Amino acid sequence: MILMTGKEENITDSIFKLARQLSRYKIRNKKAGRYVKSRLLEFNRLANEAIAMIGDMHTTGSITKMRALRSKIKVIENDGDAVRDALLDFAYNSKTEFKEFYHIVDLAYIYDDILDDCEDSSDIFMSIILSMIT
Repeated sequence: MILMTGKEENITDSIFKLARQLSRYKIRNKKAGRYVKSRLLEFNRLANEAIAMIGDMHTTGSITKMRALRSKIKVIENDGDAVRDALLDFAYNSKTEFKEFYHIVDLAYIYDDILDDCEDSSDIFMSIILSMIT
């Protein structure tokens, strides 16, 4: 339970860190800014879905539904990896100044951490539930 709580606290901490990073620096290159914004909106959608599914896992009484939600969270995390990789490819292959490069890379990894922690939390939750019923 402590590990699961830690993962869920990490999600909250990463969201706070992300909000602070987004308010600290604005990408000056408009084309780059539009691209990054579109990828970050995709990350937002994925994180919102994964967090909602964790909540659903905590409230459902069905092991079958818990397993299905856990599987969906794994798919979302994999989708997030693709978005992270696209952002990293953009950062490394575009001609951005160092601050923009660092900002994009940092945002990509923070979002990735959120989705990784969602997946880890769902895995730990399932382990806890299965150990209690078997």
